[in-house]
Amino acid sequence: MELWRKLRQFGCHALNTSAYILPDTSTCQERFHWLAKQIQDAGGEATVSRVSLIEGMTDEKIVAEFRSRADGDYIALLKDIQTLGVKAKADRAG
Repeated sequence: MELWRKLRQFGCHALNTSAYILPDTSTCQERFHWLAKQIQDAGGEATVSRVSLIEGMTDEKIVAEFRSRADGDYIALLKDIQTLGVKAKADRAG
């Protein structure tokens, strides 16, 4: 569960139940290598790979999936902020 939370925190997108992707940046590579080391240190297996093509997925589709997930996260964050704002107003009034 801790690994799943870290993958989510880092913004990883699940391709299936055992493969996750992130954009090809040095920060993302560092995060994946760190996670792989944590898994290996716990006795598990993890491999970090750099790919240039995922069969059946265009770059546009991958970007759209990342954006869709981010949109959901932002909507949830905005709802939380609105809820806090309503509670703060009620506390000041009451």
